[in-house]
Amino acid sequence: SLSTLRVGIPGDWIDAVPTSANTRNEFSMFADAISEHGANCVALDAPDLAPSPHLVTLSAAEAAGVHRSWFTDIEKQYGPDVEERLAFAMEVTVDQVVEAKRWQARIIQVVRQAFSNCDVIMTPTVGHNRKTIGVDDMDIDGSPEFYRRVLAGFTALVNVFSCPAI
Repeated sequence: SLSTLRVGIPGDWIDAVPTSANTRNEFSMFADAISEHGANCVALDAPDLAPSPHLVTLSAAEAAGVHRSWFTDIEKQYGPDVEERLAFAMEVTVDQVVEAKRWQARIIQVVRQAFSNCDVIMTPTVGHNRKTIGVDDMDIDGSPEFYRRVLAGFTALVNVFSCPAI
């Protein structure tokens, strides 16, 4: 029975990620279906729970930490797209990382508070399910959006929570 399941739906987060009308519709239909089976789906009031540029800083700092010793080694060749992203990562400052870590600590507290009101937080997994290989933009209902915002807008934020996701 789903009668004891409290499902929080974070509208601010969902609204912040470029999401196609089809994905929004399917997500809404799923929420309705589990509600019909007894789950209590409620709007989650957590405006801070949304993607942030700090996500890029955190992942860039991690990438720089892993690749720094190899990045300038001419025997370790990277493709142009990876090399460009790593060059950006090498420029991330300690101050930027500290600020991003402070943001992460705040977001973890927001999520902990959210879980006092719900058992699960539910979002779509991706904002759209079709990307053309080799093309950086995705068409989201007539609007071009950078594919990483669409495909990672929901999952990347979960990575900073330190909690499981399915």
